[in-house]
Amino acid sequence: MVDQQPDIKRLADGDEQEWGNVQAEFAGRLLRYISKRVQDHQVREDILQETFLGALRGIHSFNPTYSFEQYLFGICRNRTIDFLRRRTVRGLGGEEEDSVPALERLAVDEATPSQVFGVNDLGARGRDLLGRVLKAWVAETFAAEEWQRIKVVELLLAAEERNLHVAKELDIQDESAVAGIKFRALKRLATLAAAEDQTGKLRDEIVQAISGTHVGIDMAGVWTQSRASCPSRYWWARLAKGRCEPGMADYLEFHRDRIDCPLCQANYEDLKGASENLEPMVARLQASTIVFLRGKGGQG
Repeated sequence: MVDQQPDIKRLADGDEQEWGNVQAEFAGRLLRYISKRVQDHQVREDILQETFLGALRGIHSFNPTYSFEQYLFGICRNRTIDFLRRRTVRGLGGEEEDSVPALERLAVDEATPSQVFGVNDLGARGRDLLGRVLKAWVAETFAAEEWQRIKVVELLLAAEERNLHVAKELDIQDESAVAGIKFRALKRLATLAAAEDQTGKLRDEIVQAISGTHVGIDMAGVWTQSRASCPSRYWWARLAKGRCEPGMADYLEFHRDRIDCPLCQANYEDLKGASENLEPMVARLQASTIVFLRGKGGQG
C-alpha cells in the first residue's frame, strides 16, 4: 500500500492550505527523526522550520521518482547534519554528534533538493530505473509473503553482508542456500529491468549494477536512497496497533531495528503516540510559511 502524496502542483503554486496540510501531516515524524540526534527543544523546532522552508524553496525541482516524504526527510537530514557540523566546528561537539551514523555525515552543505537524491549526474537515469526495479521486486516479495527471502536480499544488497554471515544470522542451513536466494533475486531483477527499459539503452548499466560491476551505480546506495524496502506508513500504523500478521510484524521489526532505517523508526515512533502536544509548534510553522508565501520569498 502506497502512502498518499500531497498535491505537488498546489504546493508549487504556493497554496497555503496545502502547505498547512503537509506540515500537520509530516511535522511529527520529522520531529522524531530530529529528536534522536538533537537534544535542545528550540533547536529541534528551528531545524524543522528550516526543513519546510527548504522544501518551499525547492518544490519546483521536486523529482516525482521519489515520494514527498523522501523529499522532506532528505532536506531534514541535511539540515540536522548542518547543525551538528556547526557544533563540531565551534568545539561544542558532544553526544549528539556521536549519535549520527557515519553515512549521515556525508551530506553536502546547502544541498538542493535534487542534490539530496543525486539526480543530476550522468548515472541518474540508471539509478532511477534500478530504484524502480528494486521496489517492484520488493512489492512482489511482500505480496508472496516471502519474509525470509526479503531479509536475505536486504542484508546482502542493502547492508552488504556476506553470504556466510547472513546464513548464521537468519539460521539458514548453509551459505549455499543464501547464494541460491541471491542468484534467483538478481535474475528476477534483471528481468524486471529489461521489462522497464524496452529501448535497451539502460539495460546494460542496470545488469552491471545488479552484478556489482558498475562503478557509477552503487546497489546499496540506491536501495537505501530509493527506500526500496521501506513499508508504507499504513503498515507502521498496523504494527503500532498490534494488528499485523506475525510474519509481517517480524519483518517490520527486522527492517526497523536490524536494518536500522531512521525514516521508518521516525514513522513508527510518531504513530506510537507523541509525548508532547505538537499543535502549537505546527501552528507556528504554518504561520511562518504564510509569511514566506505572501512575502518576497514566495515569489521567487
